[in-house]
Amino acid sequence: MDTRSRARRSAWAMIVLAAAAAGCGGSESGDDSQAGPNTTLGAFAQLEFTITSTGEPMEGVNSFRVDLRDAGTQAPFAGASLKVTPVMRSMGHEAPGDRVVDETAEGSYDVENVVFSMPGAWDMRLRAGRDDVFDEAIFLYEVH
Repeated sequence: MDTRSRARRSAWAMIVLAAAAAGCGGSESGDDSQAGPNTTLGAFAQLEFTITSTGEPMEGVNSFRVDLRDAGTQAPFAGASLKVTPVMRSMGHEAPGDRVVDETAEGSYDVENVVFSMPGAWDMRLRAGRDDVFDEAIFLYEVH
């Protein structure tokens, strides 16, 4: 395994551990709702990710809004390529279907067709990039 692959794998492991320790998936207000915004710095400290569910995450089709900001300037990160991959934590499989991502405002992206096929803990893995900037983050959602 080359150095870059090892670094990337280590970064993902640290994100997962940090998400578990921080209890990602809850709202910023500290209640049990998962529909509120959740914000984290990306694994490579290039971008700040904010994800908001449009409703309580549940089995079936869901939608989210993702806001991206440059971590250094806090400017909206527009024109990014954003990939959203929901993965069931206990089984390691991705959610079915293709997510639809549309930039609706500068640095703001609507994500549709997020299908949670069963209840349980789901990681929402986000990867975003443009030009020479790339970052990734994971958010945990408990689906009922």
